[in-house]
Amino acid sequence: MSEVDWAAVKALAYEEAATTPQSWLNLADDLRRAAEAVWAPFEDALPRPGRPSRAKSSPFGYGAVFLMLAGLAIENLAKGLVVQRKPPEIKDGKAVGIAGHGILARLKSAAVPLTNQDREFIRRLEMFVSWAGRYPIPLNVAQMKVEKTIHTTDGDQFKALFDRLKTLLLRLVKESQ
Repeated sequence: MSEVDWAAVKALAYEEAATTPQSWLNLADDLRRAAEAVWAPFEDALPRPGRPSRAKSSPFGYGAVFLMLAGLAIENLAKGLVVQRKPPEIKDGKAVGIAGHGILARLKSAAVPLTNQDREFIRRLEMFVSWAGRYPIPLNVAQMKVEKTIHTTDGDQFKALFDRLKTLLLRLVKESQ
């Protein structure tokens, strides 16, 4: 009985995951579910006209975490769209061209049409993914924003953008088969 070449098994699994749009979509779906689970108590805590907040504790910090998870979900869809158009080259054990969090740049390279509202929302998502959803400060003062903005409409805007990008990715995958 021969020994398993685990390095070759890992390399094959890595290449398959890196170059398969469905692997990016699957993780995007998981991140969406997590984001929505975080958004629900945040949204419920928001005061509404005629009623105060219904939250028993203060989930206002959840908004930043929601936007981080939402940004990671959109980022995975963007990477899936890039991979669908041109799978990355695997060089020295790394997928070339898909590292980092540049969501807008990836969507542009995938020729995804975006509205000005989409771009503004994605810029905010990029801030929360890179630091504002994870740390109290960015890597340097130049990246510091006076206000880390969270809007009451972010949940709906995330769902709409996610659904649009997912539909596009699924259509492109289907057309390529």
